[in-house]
Amino acid sequence: MINESIFKAYDIRGNYPSEINEEVAYLIGKSYGSYLQEFCDKNKCVIGHDNRLSSPSLTESLKKGLLESGINVIDYGLITTPMHYYTRYKENTYGIMVTASHNPKDDNGFKFSFDNLANARGEMIEDFKNYVAGIKNLSASYIDSMLSTLKGFLEFVNDHIFDCKYENITEMTLNDIRFLNTSDIYGFIFYLAENHNSIGTRIKKIEHLRTFFDFLYKIKTALFKEPLKTIKREKNTYIKLPKYLSLSESKKILQVYANKDDFRSLRNNAMLHLFLCCGLRLEELNEIKISDFDFNENKFIILGKGNKERTCYLNTNTKDALQKYINYRKNNPLDDKKIDNFLFISQWNKKISSRQIRKIVKKTYEKAEIDETQYSVHSLRHSFATILYKSGVDIRLLQILLGHSRIETTQIYAHMHSESLMNAMQGHPMSHFKIKDALAFNC
Repeated sequence: MINESIFKAYDIRGNYPSEINEEVAYLIGKSYGSYLQEFCDKNKCVIGHDNRLSSPSLTESLKKGLLESGINVIDYGLITTPMHYYTRYKENTYGIMVTASHNPKDDNGFKFSFDNLANARGEMIEDFKNYVAGIKNLSASYIDSMLSTLKGFLEFVNDHIFDCKYENITEMTLNDIRFLNTSDIYGFIFYLAENHNSIGTRIKKIEHLRTFFDFLYKIKTALFKEPLKTIKREKNTYIKLPKYLSLSESKKILQVYANKDDFRSLRNNAMLHLFLCCGLRLEELNEIKISDFDFNENKFIILGKGNKERTCYLNTNTKDALQKYINYRKNNPLDDKKIDNFLFISQWNKKISSRQIRKIVKKTYEKAEIDETQYSVHSLRHSFATILYKSGVDIRLLQILLGHSRIETTQIYAHMHSESLMNAMQGHPMSHFKIKDALAFNC
């Protein structure tokens, strides 16, 4: 007897082996094979599985069921979900991926790929999310931004093109998406402009849609054409210069918790040193572990944006701040519990959250008598880069220290310096010199 609770809205998932097991996999394979032949006119199916311990045996049972139903099976073995989509496209048929997606390791399940959209924010959105996470190697925050753009676009389509055809965008089908054209995309661009989205925001959102439609066209093979293919890319010539602290303000920040020996002060001091003296991002600082440090070599390794490793180096003050904090933790275990390897923890011996770090930085601005409304956590990283550049550090060395993949990203600090130079020149006494007020010289 199959537990009906395993049948979710967009896939099949449950605990292994109490809900999902080899018998269930066999029955699913046999029924899916019959469905493909009767309703889809397909005689072959591609399958693959993830790296869960239960996946190989479930795949074998699934394959047995498919074969007994009369389906030719193409087994790609251990692959990612995005690669499974590609195999389905390559073989021009449908398929099953043995995976439980983001579920716990003891769960397992089956993800089906068809030629229909299912619904706009259901299976397709989940598939798109898996695609960009696996193939594009993007950060979680960027993926969330892409999904937010997609939601806004589908709502625009429903409201302005389909005249509120659906009460909810989850009711939209592939046929709705298939027949969108270039003029509909331009309509969305104009809509963004009318709602005061900056050119930078518009560029970002359209690039999100390019990725989405590229996914539907090339991976899902669900579109007849790419509606964004002829859309010209806007160019953003405006450079938004980030806010940063001056050298004197940065020193004030580092003095807030100096010469204090309680847990929170030592922790916050070490945290601020890593922001201001190493240029860490919030996400990087939050994931760093004690084991990442090599105090003999005065360096540590972090996993930055795009899962790229980079080496950061410690100056004397930062090394001292870190060692004082780590030694305090070793000598004063909180609540006599095992100390986690994460560097920054709360007073309850739990990994500190990004929200807590933001609150600490905000409070530090207040204590240093710096307007906290004008600066963010990321302003500390900008301050690190700007101070280094102004002190004469080469732009390409700065690129390495910041972990930028493109030199163009780092060059914003050159622009910032140029702006400072321009402001200085504007203060020159000769800048307000009036020719008409000058004496006339005869040649």
